[in-house]
Amino acid sequence: MKKMKLKIVFVCFLIVLKFEPLSAQNSKLDEIIVTSGKTDSLSKNFPGSISVIDKLFMEEHGADTLEKLSGFVPNLYFKKTTSGDLLVSRGISTIDTSLFGPMGLYVDDIAYPVSYMMNKNLFDAERVEVLRGPQGTLYGRNSESGVINIITEKPDNNLKAKIFVEKGNYCSDSGGFFVKGPLLDSRLFAGISGFISSSDGYIENEITENKKAADETERFVSAKIRWAPGDFTDIVFAADVSDKDFGVSRLRFENGPDFSDRFKVRSSEADDSNEKNHGESLKLKTQVNGIEFVSVTGHRNFEKDFIHDFDRTFKKLGYSDMDLENESLSQELRILGVNNSGFEWISGVYAGKDKIDSVMELSHVNPVLAKKRITDSKNVSLAVFGQGSWHLSKKTSITLGLRLEKSEQEGSQTFDSFTGTSEYSDDLSESEVLPKASLFYELNQNCKIYLGYSKGWLQGGYNYFSATSKDNFSYSPEYTDNYEAGIKSAFFDNRLKTDFTIFYTDISDKQIREEVQGGGAGVWKFTNAAKAKTKGFEFEIKALPFKGFEINAGTGFALSEVDKWKSGSFDYSGNSLPWAPELTYSLGLGYFFKNGVYFTGDMSGCSKRYFDAANSLEDDGYVLFGLKSGFRYKSYDISIWCKNLFDEEYINKKVENNMGYTMVEDGEPRVFGLTISWRI
Repeated sequence: MKKMKLKIVFVCFLIVLKFEPLSAQNSKLDEIIVTSGKTDSLSKNFPGSISVIDKLFMEEHGADTLEKLSGFVPNLYFKKTTSGDLLVSRGISTIDTSLFGPMGLYVDDIAYPVSYMMNKNLFDAERVEVLRGPQGTLYGRNSESGVINIITEKPDNNLKAKIFVEKGNYCSDSGGFFVKGPLLDSRLFAGISGFISSSDGYIENEITENKKAADETERFVSAKIRWAPGDFTDIVFAADVSDKDFGVSRLRFENGPDFSDRFKVRSSEADDSNEKNHGESLKLKTQVNGIEFVSVTGHRNFEKDFIHDFDRTFKKLGYSDMDLENESLSQELRILGVNNSGFEWISGVYAGKDKIDSVMELSHVNPVLAKKRITDSKNVSLAVFGQGSWHLSKKTSITLGLRLEKSEQEGSQTFDSFTGTSEYSDDLSESEVLPKASLFYELNQNCKIYLGYSKGWLQGGYNYFSATSKDNFSYSPEYTDNYEAGIKSAFFDNRLKTDFTIFYTDISDKQIREEVQGGGAGVWKFTNAAKAKTKGFEFEIKALPFKGFEINAGTGFALSEVDKWKSGSFDYSGNSLPWAPELTYSLGLGYFFKNGVYFTGDMSGCSKRYFDAANSLEDDGYVLFGLKSGFRYKSYDISIWCKNLFDEEYINKKVENNMGYTMVEDGEPRVFGLTISWRI
């Protein structure tokens, strides 16, 4: 079957080659400017592993969410489940229901800290930069395994506008717009964007006969005001608000008496969720005598309501009801300098405050199983960070960096169960020193190599959803020592570019979730295992073999392994970390003709993943194919597209209930549609 799929794609490719390519297409790959290093620089000069995906690629290949985009980035896996999203970079995953992950997400310098925020819509994104490895010497909020930096376009003197409408199967409809431009020439600018989408989804509840059990509606609006009072000063105020309603009836039994087929679930409860998200930011940038000063003030508020059938059967036994609110405040100050002696530097101060209020209730017909947890937590952190790069010669530079961070957390929980009410609290205080060093050497104009070391840290926290006492309410930080070496090359007069990186990561005090011995079904604690490691490589290719034909390909290998972890009678040593595929890979092709017709195709996939510490729950991996054909004429673009062309069956999550039966969440089926857009 897989051979047949590849033959079909190959035949389509040969047919495409018979058309005349677009003669005006670039004959060289453009140099990519990135801002992840906090200054505008070429990606080939960034001393680390970085992947860059621009707006045009996202449009051509339908990568309109972070989940879809992740398939094109080596060693980046997006875990999409009803229990929370997670970005896994280089095999470094974390606790299934953790609210905070090891990889940071930033949109225009503002952190999106909670895991439920991770699947960001990319409609207005100008560029997405993915950095692997700790970035605590560059970014205000700490990140252990890497950073995803989303950059949206600032309004300027050029009037720009776009509107699109889209229709797909499963009664899917969406539309969006943006308008941005000058209010006062060269001084005052404004922009507004928004989108709305809805879908009936592809899940049917066999009990209620509801064919919209996983329906979804999302609305988003953002606005920017930019003021440039002088040639060296820039002030941007931004605000956004979003609302998302969706069905979460996705878990089905893979075996046992309540077994059901793909996309068929059995639930006797509402299975609904609502998320409200809004934020405001103010960014001030100014230059004085070659020194750049930057201030970034941010506020984000996230609320989530969630009702989910506890048992996933036709019996009305019980349901989980969660109300969660997170409020984040942050202030970052940065100073950057470049002088004629070949020394570039950045220094910064960051202060942040996160407050979480959570109510998690399990209602059950059996009062012995009913329970409720009310949790309040507050985290205040202060960090000083920076790094400097010295050009030892025309070809050699060295970078040294350091982050000093102090974190103070306060958490309390009230736990109601059939045995009564108990209250407990715990305060966590952590002080960290995180160094970084790298060496960058230019072999020649088209080949550069680098070596790097950095220390990462994922702070400790609280068990909001399954704690029973102070003993299992909190857990400690985990640490990583990261080593990498890479080479960045260009060939054939910049028609072919390659990036290759090898890495090794030692993980100590790994944060994990394990069953409380004797605690009964569903009683988990978050704790720290002894050691683990990941090692592997990333390889990316961008090529223009001839005018009109583009190739983007990549593969990543990340072997994760537990060195030492024992829990009661279980020994998990030698196992792979959960949610961490060893292999990820992608291929994107684009062919463009001078008459405006274009074709794109893509493939993305990953190898086997395990969903539990014992490695007893697994999925063999998957390969997804996509095709798109369109026509561009002046300001108009019309296209038809298909994702998961061959309707590949795959699993996003597996979990075992207390009877030993397995529940799964199915991956997305074949989807297709029509998109029409207009822009100036």
